[in-house]
Order: sequence, then structure tokens, then C-alpha cells
Amino acid sequence: MITIRPRKGEAGGEDRYARLREIPWWDQEVLAAARVIVVGAGALGNEVLKNLALLGIGSITIVDHDRIETSNLTRSVLFRRSDVGAWKAEVARERVVEMNPDCRVEALCCDVIFDLGLGRFRRTDVVFGCLDNLAARFFLNKFCYRTQTPYLDAALDHLNGDVRIFTPPEGACYECGMSEHDRRTLRKRVSCLKTALPPIERHIPTTPTISAI
Repeated sequence: MITIRPRKGEAGGEDRYARLREIPWWDQEVLAAARVIVVGAGALGNEVLKNLALLGIGSITIVDHDRIETSNLTRSVLFRRSDVGAWKAEVARERVVEMNPDCRVEALCCDVIFDLGLGRFRRTDVVFGCLDNLAARFFLNKFCYRTQTPYLDAALDHLNGDVRIFTPPEGACYECGMSEHDRRTLRKRVSCLKTALPPIERHIPTTPTISAI
């Protein structure tokens, strides 16, 4: 019988980030002090949250107003069959804390357009947009631009992925790259005659994966 003994640092909880610290430019303390918001806890959001947890991001706020459906289980690494019907944000928070107790995680089961104040964004270092609807992206971009908070927008369309980073006030923002079709769609949906914005579904299957940092 062969016994394989773990090397120093791999057992006993000495330093879970030991391998990361071997990277010459790595600064784990910066990540431990970082504050991020992840908007959207679907399949793409699951992948981002998993990566943030493994990296040891200090403070993570998860925003999502949807509940878990059975169809989510084939695309979302943090969800289980027993979670169907529960809030995505709350279940994701539980799983992230299980993965890394060093992370301080808050779940907000709310609509980012109507329920999140600008103060949240001002106190945040980076916002990750893991959304599949145009209106939410549009307003999230506005909130980040007004508070000058770096915004990373990610999406998947069939087999193609798209990741864009915006660092206001420098450079272009998400709205700058919107097509005329996108603008027409928004004009139809965003009206002063409506008291609420219905969800604008796009054909973007939010499947893995994005590396957050």
C-alpha cells in the first residue's frame, strides 16, 4: 500500500492561498480587502461567484430577484435539485460561504433597476454584470457611470462569449456600444407611461465560463 502524504501547506489549513502567492505579482491582501457586486446569479453568475470565492475576494454582494428553476440545474454549478424554488441569490450566498468561509457574502433578492441605491455602487470596487436582459444592463451601466465604478459586463450567445470592461469616466461605456436595434427596443420598453419595466428577454443562454480576474 502506497501512502501519499500532502506537502506542507496543503493540509491543516495553514494557507489556502499558498499556490496563488507563488505568482510573483500576486497580492492576496488586495483581494481580501476588495468589495464587489455580482448582478445576476444565473449560470454565468454562478461561474463568476465560484471564481471569486476561490480567489478569496473579501466582500461579495449578490443581486438577483429570480428563483431557481429546474432548467437552471444543467447550467449552474452552485445549485442543486433541492434548491428549486429558492431564491438564487440566497442559495448562491450559502454555496460561496461553504466554498470559502473567508468571504463575507450578502444576498439581495431584489431588482437592480428599482431597488438598489447608488450608495451601494459608490462603496464598491468592481461590479460584475452577469445579466441576460437589455434593460438591466442599460441601467446598471448608468449606475456605474454615475458613481465612477468599474463595470465588467459578460454575456454568452450560443457558442460565443463576450466580456467588456468599462472604467468610467475614462473611455466608452456600455451605452456607447449599443446598436440602433438595442435603442429601439429600450425606447419601446422604457416609457414614462409605465410604472415598471417588464423583463426584456434576450437569446443569451447564460452558460459558463468567465474568469473574473
